[in-house]
Amino acid sequence: HGARKRILVVDDSWENRSVLMNFLQPLGFEMREADSGVDALATIETWSPDMVITDLSMPGMDGVAMLEQMKKKTALVSVVSSANVSMMAMRDRLQETNHIFLPKPIQADDLFDMLQKQLGINWIHTEPIRTVHSVPAAPRLTNDTITYPPVDTLKALAKLADSGDIYGLSKQIKQ
Repeated sequence: HGARKRILVVDDSWENRSVLMNFLQPLGFEMREADSGVDALATIETWSPDMVITDLSMPGMDGVAMLEQMKKKTALVSVVSSANVSMMAMRDRLQETNHIFLPKPIQADDLFDMLQKQLGINWIHTEPIRTVHSVPAAPRLTNDTITYPPVDTLKALAKLADSGDIYGLSKQIKQ
């Protein structure tokens, strides 16, 4: 409920853009997408969105550089969404500069709450809220059925996770 709002989704991954586009457009938002910071800035100048949801890690002009350029031109509400663990440490810094942080995968509840607060809209719920990216429930395991990896492997995984090396973490988990 409320005036129709415009949202620009910026991410170099078409899959990530598609998830948000397909989730928000049926709710009545006017949506556009950009695959780089440069494209996003051009869209902002010609289309005037109410909010920008952007990834930070993009080739060319990344999300940080794009946000700095945006700040010079507009007081537009911006949301940073990242799966990079080290980016989560930036949450407080981003909030100090009027940017909101939502970790990936974005949870529907968090997204709805943020949209309501930042865009001044009210939700009319007709179905239970679900997550944007749902994961099937894991089977119940007991200590008898779990084989733990060696301590060295767990330490290596923890080090990769702490450094935010998602690629290295994924590779190590597959091994």
